[in-house]
Amino acid sequence: MSRSNTTLTKMTPYARHVEQYQRFWHANQHQINRVVAIRRYLDHHFAQDIDLATLGKAHAISKYHLWRLFRKHYGQTVQHYLTERRISMARVHLRRGASVRDTCFAVGFSSPGSFTHLFKRRVGMTPGQYRKRNFRYVS
Repeated sequence: MSRSNTTLTKMTPYARHVEQYQRFWHANQHQINRVVAIRRYLDHHFAQDIDLATLGKAHAISKYHLWRLFRKHYGQTVQHYLTERRISMARVHLRRGASVRDTCFAVGFSSPGSFTHLFKRRVGMTPGQYRKRNFRYVS
């Protein structure tokens, strides 16, 4: 294995992202750091009410430039990424036996109806059906 491959295997996932973007996108390091920091923030604060303007202010970048950079580097918009993250975490909550209503609010959705509709579109079944099929009792 070459030295660069050995170095890559010891890196954190975020460091690997930075390395990939440097090679494939040739963006400046400052932009890469911002986009990675924004994604890290979204990964940890997905359940909060997050809007693009506030997120941009927090990272000293306009919401339009943030939208373009995030899409360029991750292949999807901030909102799409956030929705996917919330659906992913909703699946975890439902597998643990949480109610649909509790799951909805725990992962950052504001309405059980819209949560159910979106979950069904993305997963192919309602949250209740998903919970029944995948619930695993954890002691």
